[in-house]
Amino acid sequence: MQFNIPFPDCKMRVDPVQGPSSKYIHTTPFRRLPAQTRLCRRIERKRAALASAERSGTSAELHTDAGPANAQTIATEALLLDAATSKKQRPNDVLAALSTLEDQHKSRRDVPDMLPTLAGPWRLVFSGPNKLAFLSYIPVDEDFIINTADSSLALESDLGPFRAKFKGSYKWRADSNEMDFAFTLAQVDFLGRQIWQKEVGFSQKTYSFFWASSAIACARSSGGTLTLLKALRS
Repeated sequence: MQFNIPFPDCKMRVDPVQGPSSKYIHTTPFRRLPAQTRLCRRIERKRAALASAERSGTSAELHTDAGPANAQTIATEALLLDAATSKKQRPNDVLAALSTLEDQHKSRRDVPDMLPTLAGPWRLVFSGPNKLAFLSYIPVDEDFIINTADSSLALESDLGPFRAKFKGSYKWRADSNEMDFAFTLAQVDFLGRQIWQKEVGFSQKTYSFFWASSAIACARSSGGTLTLLKALRS
């Protein structure tokens, strides 16, 4: 039995009883990029843990609006969840994992509407590629809040005692899981009190979501960058 990782030269043999082996089978003469190699190794370790959990009956089902939960998607989401939580995953590894989920999404024909899962507050964690890799992780707390009741949204950032807020609205395209949005009001709070407010006219942007689970969401922005968000749920 084989699981194929979506890189041209990387496969693993998985024994149905013993789980994944530690050896790779190189099927093409091309060399993997370092980020792809590291992602392959991380996926192999996650698969081994999943196989062990399944044999002991302790594995948990992954609930997602992005597609079926298999070993590959669970392992890739685990890497991204760790990146969203710790910000310690290498930026190139995060980009490789995001690209993997995006490619899976593009290959599916029956993707459900992700908006119900996206409703609520999210923390913007990662955006790349970036010319300065260390800036791929967003250095401040920046929250993206989606209100499905009135199609409004807000982007709020903490800057010491100040909190910058941008408020606007969005239009959701359920057939493609795309969100067109624009901000029309800017506000600054100091220690929780509003001290400034002004109407603004920012240009429209689009997030094309390709993954949404109870823990993380992933999207490509109209500017071309890949974005990782972490759910802020009590």
